[in-house]
Amino acid sequence: MIKTKSGNILIFISLAVTMILWLVFQFRIEDFPSLFLYQLNQVAALIGTLLLSWSMFLATRLNVLEYLFDGMDGVYKSHKKVSIWGMVIIISHVAFLAVQKMPNLDRAVGMFFPIHNQIFVNVGAWSLWSFVLFVATTLLMKKIKLPYHIWKYTHKITGIALILAFVHIVLTPGLVSLPILNFWILFTIGAGIACWIYFEFLYKLLTMNYAYQISAINKVGDVFKIDLTPQDKNMSYKPGQYAYLSFAKSKIKREAHPFTITSHPDDNKLTFAIKILGDYTSTLDNLQVGDIANINGPYGNFADRFLSSDTDAVFIGGGIGIAPFMSMIKEAKKQTNDRKVSIFYCTKFKCEAYFDEEFTKDIGENLNISYINKCSREEGRLAVTEITEKIKDIKNTLVFICGPKRMVHPLEKDLILQDFSKNNIVSENFDLL
Repeated sequence: MIKTKSGNILIFISLAVTMILWLVFQFRIEDFPSLFLYQLNQVAALIGTLLLSWSMFLATRLNVLEYLFDGMDGVYKSHKKVSIWGMVIIISHVAFLAVQKMPNLDRAVGMFFPIHNQIFVNVGAWSLWSFVLFVATTLLMKKIKLPYHIWKYTHKITGIALILAFVHIVLTPGLVSLPILNFWILFTIGAGIACWIYFEFLYKLLTMNYAYQISAINKVGDVFKIDLTPQDKNMSYKPGQYAYLSFAKSKIKREAHPFTITSHPDDNKLTFAIKILGDYTSTLDNLQVGDIANINGPYGNFADRFLSSDTDAVFIGGGIGIAPFMSMIKEAKKQTNDRKVSIFYCTKFKCEAYFDEEFTKDIGENLNISYINKCSREEGRLAVTEITEKIKDIKNTLVFICGPKRMVHPLEKDLILQDFSKNNIVSENFDLL
């Protein structure tokens, strides 16, 4: 959705509070500029650890995050940004310390390593290298083709690194000398540690988990359509939501991955559409009917605006991004109002429109729903004029877009240029790494 994310505003406010507290309680004008590097070092330590604490909170999958950051894709992007910036600032913190040791090169370089007599310095160095390991593997995982399940283990290190940073701050003499600033910093870092403990050790115990059995598997091209039936209780969900799946299968890694639910809540089965995109999804050929799936969820608020109104709507799905609209269109069919819904299923070729038959069947002779499969390599990319032809009231029509970033962002800009309200455009893209 094109609007200011309130979660990012909260991050900015927390940074501003930290700076104000430091200026009021820690900064001394008489120390400037003679102790300028020392002051920069303090600020970098406080801001860097605060951002890394935010990264822990953003990894918890709490439902409130999706409202604060406009969808889980927004959460992931903010998580990535604050993690990288937090790491850069923490490295700057150590770099400022090193510069203060110049011209003694040995002492300057030594600030990056745990080779000191003072415990707090060694703890800080171990914290630094733990963060560096995680960020390096995250940035390079595609280039070095690091399997996701291995990267997940490096992700666990971040909590340990934050604990070490917490100990480092507590033990460092004079870093935070006044109670109110000391409380604020230790509170924010402690909250980050609590978030890590929650996600790593308590998440599965405190969230809703369901056991389902695979009742059918249909592979069409590079997409798996998987039907599941509950072994015990049903999972309640809304159209357009997703859930985390893992399979109790020896030839498939047991880590959980998010996939969109394509069935409707009224269906007697739970269905997912999964496209082969990486090392994990490429192993799903090993699945068989009767295998057990562990499901955690549901998550997502992508369709909330559609479900809570009777306004005309446009659905635009690119490739596997059509998945959330499978259940949303079934919901549209059930409604008794005169709402008009236009669906644009964007693929490169007609043969890649794996859900074409299902859309055609679901829509049937419903005069309030129109459907077009737009094949970019055969007919060119979807143009805004093709969308406006289906719409009576541009200002009030809701537009939902889901697909790759290279499709979503240009479409959003073009729609706004054609007088679509930016507040009525709801989008998600899945270029998350």
